[in-house]
Amino acid sequence: MNKDIMKFPLSFLLPISIIAVSVQAQPIENIEPQLDQDIAVAMPQLEQLDSFQLVSQQPQKVYHISQQELATNPVLIERFINQAIDQHRAELLPELLAMYQVYPQADPILIQYAQGIYAYSQGNYQQAITDYRQLLADYPDLIKVRFKLAQFLFEDKQFTAAKDQFYKLNAEYLPKDIHFRIGQYLQAIEKQNEFKVRLGLSYLNDSNINNASSVKYIYINQYQFAKDPRYLPQKGQGISYNLNVSKLFNLIDHHYLYLENHLYGKYYWNNKDYSEAENRSYLGYQYQNANYRLAMLPLYHKHWYANKQYSQGYGVRLEADKWLSNQWQLVTALELSKTNYKRSERIKYSQLYSASLLYIANAKRLFYGGTDVFIERSNANLEQSNKYMLRLGWQQEWKYGLSSNLHIQLGLRKFKDKDSFKQIIRQDKEMRFNLTLWKRDWHWFNFTPKLQYRYQRINSNIPEFYSYDKSQFQLLFEKTF
Repeated sequence: MNKDIMKFPLSFLLPISIIAVSVQAQPIENIEPQLDQDIAVAMPQLEQLDSFQLVSQQPQKVYHISQQELATNPVLIERFINQAIDQHRAELLPELLAMYQVYPQADPILIQYAQGIYAYSQGNYQQAITDYRQLLADYPDLIKVRFKLAQFLFEDKQFTAAKDQFYKLNAEYLPKDIHFRIGQYLQAIEKQNEFKVRLGLSYLNDSNINNASSVKYIYINQYQFAKDPRYLPQKGQGISYNLNVSKLFNLIDHHYLYLENHLYGKYYWNNKDYSEAENRSYLGYQYQNANYRLAMLPLYHKHWYANKQYSQGYGVRLEADKWLSNQWQLVTALELSKTNYKRSERIKYSQLYSASLLYIANAKRLFYGGTDVFIERSNANLEQSNKYMLRLGWQQEWKYGLSSNLHIQLGLRKFKDKDSFKQIIRQDKEMRFNLTLWKRDWHWFNFTPKLQYRYQRINSNIPEFYSYDKSQFQLLFEKTF
């Protein structure tokens, strides 16, 4: 392959596509904090999948030629290799290269270039990057090879190395549209290095903010006792808030320092004794490439209830995500933590084992499901429990700019010791149903308004205290910047 051919054209550059791939403090007693926040299960970040596009297979021209004719014509083989590259038919390259390499006049640049393309098509980014780095070491003026190398590094999440290659390309005299594409990549890399902020607000009008049973009387040996009002449903109006700030620092190649802080809570202006908030901070190591991500994140969390510090703790979270194909992603998490309570000697140890599977049916529809095990151990025996959850979801883009997300969660929580009131092992069955609707082109001060319907039901074998159901509509405002 002539080196001048490797300089131009650049018409088949790869498209830019950035696919980025977070704790429900279930109360033990009804008078404890009731922050309605999901456990930090292993969930794909659905808000970052809107730009995902599946590559469609375009009809290709069919060539009729015998293998014998092809094998005796190295010029024709070279032409077919270039066409296979241009038309993204990398599956043809191994056989073509096997025939081509036997000829003494075979172009070593074309061979290594095609081998890199095939390695990339198989998801072997490391081999493709190695091949192209070797080519550039021998032939530093091959502009197309440098561009492909920069693209491969970008897709393989080696942003610092990709940025270096794009800067070198920007110094070359290239067509304006190529410089424009380079600028797009550099902007995308800078965006990866920025702080990512997600903010959510919603109005609350809750008739059962403490998730309590509405049963007013308890019967013991045919005697009727009235429940303490604190154990009956409490009403409250206010706001819920959710602020998440995160940043990735690219140390070298695939290695990153990851920082995240997540603050969420509820404030009731007419029932402040039930206002609460929790803050969780993570700082740790992350390894990521085009196909998978691994993270080890030490964490610190703090909980406030009725405007006073309620508990604090620390732990570690391990995460592993992998793209199984263009349509399937597996997301897993393991979290271990210890919680100390401010006004008691109670200590709680928590374990979370979580896995989710995401399926992208097409550019407008995706499904996800997951299972979780949440284990709590404490020096207060009555508070020890195991919780098992199953999650299913469906997100869809409809006509006229409408989108929807349906989430269903089923759970079973089993306690370890007998309840002090009924002297039986407490067992709660849980069901949650969330339906969220929004219009993609509606914004209010750059916030996206969403209408959400929520339904929650707890069916306990001690219904006097723990069974309840409630439903409500919420207006959410969310923004990512």
